Amino acid sequence: MKELGATLRHFRKQTGITQRQLAEALNVDPTTISQYENGRRSFPIDLLEPACECMGISTREFLDEVFPDTGEAPR
Repeated sequence: MKELGATLRHFRKQTGITQRQLAEALNVDPTTISQYENGRRSFPIDLLEPACECMGISTREFLDEVFPDTGEAPR
């Protein structure tokens, strides 16, 4: 399982979005994005959908990166 912040950084960089652009889309300060990505502040789940929209990815794609399929059957 990856941290939400690390996954946010991964997709942000992959899609070519700057911290400033993402911050503007989420109506937060750019330093807040840095804090999310570096694990100094928890990434609020209510920002997941707008963050994914800004990066042009689905929330499912984001969450699949955080919680990769282990190939195990559910219990």
